[in-house]
Amino acid sequence: MEFKIIIMTKKITLSILFVLTISCFAFSQADTEFWFVAPEVDAGHGDDPIFLRLTAGNQAAIVTIGQPANLGGVTLTQTVPANTTVSINLTPFKAFLENQPANTVLAKGIQIQSTKPITAYYEVANTLNPEIFPLKGSSALGQFFYLPGQNTFGNQLGTPAFDIVATENNTTITIIPTDPLIGHAANVSFTITLNAGETYSCVGTNTAATGTLAGSKITSNKPIAVTHSDDSLFNNGAWDLIGDQIVPVNILGTEYIAVKGLGTNERVYIVATENNTTYYLNGNSGSTVNINAGQIQSYAIAGNAIYITSDKPIYVLHLSGNGTELADALLPPIECTGSDKVGFVRTAGNGSFTVMVATTVGNEGNFLVNGSAAPLQASNFFAIPGNPNWVGARVSLTNGQVPTGNNVIENTSGLFHLGILNQLGLSSEYGYFSSYSTLNLGSDRTICIADVPLQLDGGSNGSSFLWSDGSTNRFLNATQSGEYSVQTTLYNCVLEDTVQVMVLNPQIELGNDTAICQGQTVAFDVTQPFVTYLWQDGSTGSTYTTGLEETVWIEITDTFGCMNSDTLQVIYPIADLKGDTTVCEGTSFILSSNVQPEFATSYTWNTGATGSSILITQPGQYWVDIIAEAGCISTDTITVTFQTPPTITISSDTSLCPNKMTDISATVPNMQSIVWSNGSTDTTQIISVTGMYVAILTDSVYCVVEDSVYVDFYPNPYVELGNDTVICDGNPITLIPDVSSVGTFLWSDGSTDGSLEVGTAGIYSVDILDENGCATFDSVSVDVLTSLVPNLPTDTTICQDIILRINAYQPTVETYLWIGESAFYDQNEATDSVFLITYPGFYTLEMTNQCGGLTQYLEVKKEDCTCEPFIPNVFTPNGDGRNDKFQVFANCEFQDFKIEIYDRWGTRLFVAADWLSGWDGTARGQELPPGVYIYKIEYTAGDKNGNPTTTTKHGSITLIR
Repeated sequence: MEFKIIIMTKKITLSILFVLTISCFAFSQADTEFWFVAPEVDAGHGDDPIFLRLTAGNQAAIVTIGQPANLGGVTLTQTVPANTTVSINLTPFKAFLENQPANTVLAKGIQIQSTKPITAYYEVANTLNPEIFPLKGSSALGQFFYLPGQNTFGNQLGTPAFDIVATENNTTITIIPTDPLIGHAANVSFTITLNAGETYSCVGTNTAATGTLAGSKITSNKPIAVTHSDDSLFNNGAWDLIGDQIVPVNILGTEYIAVKGLGTNERVYIVATENNTTYYLNGNSGSTVNINAGQIQSYAIAGNAIYITSDKPIYVLHLSGNGTELADALLPPIECTGSDKVGFVRTAGNGSFTVMVATTVGNEGNFLVNGSAAPLQASNFFAIPGNPNWVGARVSLTNGQVPTGNNVIENTSGLFHLGILNQLGLSSEYGYFSSYSTLNLGSDRTICIADVPLQLDGGSNGSSFLWSDGSTNRFLNATQSGEYSVQTTLYNCVLEDTVQVMVLNPQIELGNDTAICQGQTVAFDVTQPFVTYLWQDGSTGSTYTTGLEETVWIEITDTFGCMNSDTLQVIYPIADLKGDTTVCEGTSFILSSNVQPEFATSYTWNTGATGSSILITQPGQYWVDIIAEAGCISTDTITVTFQTPPTITISSDTSLCPNKMTDISATVPNMQSIVWSNGSTDTTQIISVTGMYVAILTDSVYCVVEDSVYVDFYPNPYVELGNDTVICDGNPITLIPDVSSVGTFLWSDGSTDGSLEVGTAGIYSVDILDENGCATFDSVSVDVLTSLVPNLPTDTTICQDIILRINAYQPTVETYLWIGESAFYDQNEATDSVFLITYPGFYTLEMTNQCGGLTQYLEVKKEDCTCEPFIPNVFTPNGDGRNDKFQVFANCEFQDFKIEIYDRWGTRLFVAADWLSGWDGTARGQELPPGVYIYKIEYTAGDKNGNPTTTTKHGSITLIR
């Protein structure tokens, strides 16, 4: 089902000096400014901790929190990242915030300002006595309120109360309480005056249910914000704080839905704002109720929800909770209100957390809870009695679905209303987080001409706009008096609002400058109704009389604070030629009377001229007789002297080497000013660009002279030593620089000749001064190529099957050529520095570089390099000179050798490192008996490839005597 609703917001015509903006749809009740006054909560029941919860939308915000009437109070600055909630613990500031004592002007209002839209709420997070107070931004500010409330439960501790904070200076507030207050009787009007940030607490004296303050009337001449509270309501053994920030009458509507929470005695309370207000419940038009402004009616919620309609704006307060623990929230009307995204904080995760949701049919399947569709689905919704276009849901969410801290619920297809019911300890707190007013141009207002243009805002999330002048932008600048209206389209609603703007521009006119003779007076009368006056002498009457030569000004202020002013000069029309003067020879000037023609009837000069001025071209004495219109007659004389123009002192023309700078200057005696052709006004300036620089100088008598200086730059000098080079050993070269012009030379070795002979490696540089004295330099790297040196052995012997790898590399060699036979096919006549030899024979290597060549010869021989020792297995140490020692025999040299002898029980008997010494069959000087002994021999020798290899051999040897 599709339907479109057009809402015309009702207006109350009051003149104010501020602009209200519409609530932001990105987050509920989002705004960039909030005013709030915290209620006094009974400490005996529990009034702390207290928090301020701030949530940013898609843009990070910098938030400042202050108390305009108490500069020594709360002053905080907090950065809130995008899509994040930040909690500020206000408990240390409780004494600065809670609005007590009653019936006293206090300075406890807080102002919250943000660089980007945020939502905010104040929370009393005491587990015995909690409540949350969602702040409603500009929707909370107004000039006409009735107080909503309940009349079912009395107070166990604390009292019913409402608290007021002013947003502007000189705010006059009139209060008519329905029940007695501290210091004031019931139904008797009284008035208070507050400045911006000042507060006032109205506290009831009757704690019975019949002593509710609901229906009390509050009006003001400037915007205020109001907080309602009812501390420690008693309900079947439980008692709890309830409260909310309320909205003015112009924000209200005529249709409301309350979705039942988890309380055992849930009710709605209706307060009318106009006489003869008719309302009915759940669409039952046959059962209507008629009440007058300020009257209160209540109803229990029998089913899942209750639907309330009326013919005039009403307040609806929902009293809910968990079991007998009470909490309340002021409901917004459902006509084209709501949010598509709501951010909030779950204070604690150990109690139940329930959301009550209302939305139009078709949106119920499009909810996301922290990005998930599972916690809130279409099956959770039920019909709203009497309204087939709306559905509601009550869902308790787990700590996994809505964890402690920052959470978001959104709908991807439309607007919705959201209440959250949080069980905190044994108690309950309830807050409504949906937008109250989706379009509000503010009350009719009167502004001063100095404050135009006045920017009117058609809404942050509207899809289209149509203003009364035909423009279609979001904003409209009002510059003159008139009626301004806008239609804003949002989802299936067309919102419309109208505002009257009056632009005040009080008029004041003193007239033209006035001349009087000494001894005369002149009077000014600017009398007009409804303004105050302030003259330049501090007087405040509507007239001013003076006989002085002076500047007269008047400032008027009307009853709306708009100001205007005017100024004139009162002069004495007495001739004054301002004293003798000197002028520059060859010039002329106009000598004028100080008395303007409108104040004189005649001028008579000694030259015969009769005008107000004469042209002076010659030195001499001049006088004028003046008859003023006011009747004054006066004469003045002046002597005019002509002075010869001064002689200028200026820098000479100059030429500079490239990249240099020079100072130029010019001056004259008694110089008054100087202006160069490049715009400089300095006597001296630094020049780095070719050009003609003209100086115009003025001296103290305004003689003007000029002269010029020409500055240019020589061509860039150059010197070139050529490219880096290489020379051969013993063959020096001569460096001869190529230069732009003949000049002087200075080489890196200190010589000053025109050339330099170089025979060793190094970097050589030359500095020159060309014929203009301009310097430059160049350098060159010279490397010396050394002669080739023999680096091969003349002959060598290699083992059988060995490949001999010879590397003949030298860094300056350019070519290699090996001649000789190799088993490797690519090595015959090889041209690499490395050559592999496998056969014996004669080999030749030819090497060349740019300085010459070298031939080397190599003879290679081969031999059997295998080293395999002979170890006998018996010896006879009997002294006959034959086989008397156990000894190892080998045809090679051992690089390392070790022999050890053990008996058959493992006792070491002999060790030696000399393979030629042998064992004589003794141990510790005693002959050992015949028998079998064990040997261990470890040696290192070349293998068949000539590579050192360590070998270990074990065996037995028989000793025979």
